Amino acid sequence: IMTEKQAIETAKETLRKILKENHGSTKDEKAMEAIEQLSQLWKTCSIKSVSETAKSAPNSKLVLGDWKIISAPDFPNGTLVESTTKDGNTCHKFQYTLGRISFNIFQ
Repeated sequence: IMTEKQAIETAKETLRKILKENHGSTKDEKAMEAIEQLSQLWKTCSIKSVSETAKSAPNSKLVLGDWKIISAPDFPNGTLVESTTKDGNTCHKFQYTLGRISFNIFQ
């Protein structure tokens, strides 16, 4: 039997895998389902630190730290490009023009 913590970790890993397969797109049906599943696990968890964070995430000490976005930005006209990470792995990222990403304030 899986503990609540294990279920949350498994759901997180599933979501990460789906996002990676879809170049970070949260619009994929599987991604939306994985997000909903993780959200429900998070909201109904009986672990005190998790349930307290779910109620007031912006005020939680658990949100402090280094964060990395793993979903794609939702701006139009992005170009998917291949790049190399610091450790030499290949990854895909969306690239935008400065005008597009800044809502054309630099034109």
